[in-house]
Amino acid sequence: MVQLQLSSSSKKSSAPIVLLVVVLVLVLIVTISIIVTSSMNVSPHGPSSQKQWTLIGTTPINMTGTFHENLGAIDCLTTKECVASGNDQVGGFEYGIITTNVTTYPKWSTVTLPPGVGPISSISCTSLSSCVAVGSAPVVPHGVELPYIANGHFPPGVILSGNLITGVWQMDKLPPDLSYIKSVSCSGSYCVATGLTQEYGGIILEESESNSWHEVSTKGLHGLDQGGVGVSCVSSGFCMFGGDTSDPYILVSNNFGRTWSQENPGGIWGDPVFTLTCQSSTMCLAVGGASPGGVAGFTTFLLNSSDGGNSWSNVSLPTPTKPPAKNGIPQSSLNEGNLASVSCLSSQVCMAGGMRGDGYGLIVATSDGKNWASVSLPTNTGNIAGVSCSAVNTCVVLANTFTTGALFSATYQLK
Repeated sequence: MVQLQLSSSSKKSSAPIVLLVVVLVLVLIVTISIIVTSSMNVSPHGPSSQKQWTLIGTTPINMTGTFHENLGAIDCLTTKECVASGNDQVGGFEYGIITTNVTTYPKWSTVTLPPGVGPISSISCTSLSSCVAVGSAPVVPHGVELPYIANGHFPPGVILSGNLITGVWQMDKLPPDLSYIKSVSCSGSYCVATGLTQEYGGIILEESESNSWHEVSTKGLHGLDQGGVGVSCVSSGFCMFGGDTSDPYILVSNNFGRTWSQENPGGIWGDPVFTLTCQSSTMCLAVGGASPGGVAGFTTFLLNSSDGGNSWSNVSLPTPTKPPAKNGIPQSSLNEGNLASVSCLSSQVCMAGGMRGDGYGLIVATSDGKNWASVSLPTNTGNIAGVSCSAVNTCVVLANTFTTGALFSATYQLK
């Protein structure tokens, strides 16, 4: 009898335990089912909700001159704080122009520059009150005798310092015998500019104090012929200068341009590189257009370096498509053309712009630092002359209308 009572008691006490186990098994089955179903709905290339570059809007850029094709440099602190530069032609003379949307957003307004400013090739800002633009004195029509032309010289180099809030720009003091200043990059309180001397040799300048520049010694270094393709500096003090195809070397600095060393990246840098940008010493991009060998036009390319410019690799761009022939004449494919501008928000988010072989605009971008895709453009968009990425997941591009040449800016956001 005692044993029977014990057995009955055991069965009663085990019933809740069995029920709990059954419930736990059912919960486990449901959980596994949810996980499997979710995994089946995820693309092998990432979630279906992957962010895409979306056109937010466009704004016309109206000038007062007669010739605007060379408005090509842009720098943005935010989408509402941008400045662009280039040249305008008035009476046959090419003068510099700077336009900004800082005080008139979304409209662009042209600022007044000091006398003697010609085409502006590059511009860099670290704050609304601290911008630097570089270029040369006015380019004149053939046969016009100005003092520097009569003396057999090229137009002197020009560097401007400006404030985007007040709109005031002034000439900086430069070393003698400078010609065209091609590029500038500023980070913090430091700026580095590159260009040419009157003898057409390359030169690197460093801003040693407010509005005062001096030549940096580059004795024994290659890569300076023709003034190179551009310079890019980051907050760590790392700067990279790219030589052009006539002297395809890379110069790097780790102290904001005070001293430089040389890298020889080899044959891949021998293609026509147009410009470069760095996010750090381990993340630099260069863009251009390489001759495909006997075929009309150029082939767009993008290069990546993760070792300070010592070596470069080709980045895979979207597969080009060949438009149908018109009147029996083959049309340019999407990759025949060039990429002439590139900008990054981070090592993952970058955008590059240029022109297809048929003259229409071309933009490619990445949101993960690895996969690049074509970005849709407004209808009838021509050349993409400049790109600047600044605000969170936002880039602003300079472009012109293919049929009329009218300038406009377009804002893209990664959504």
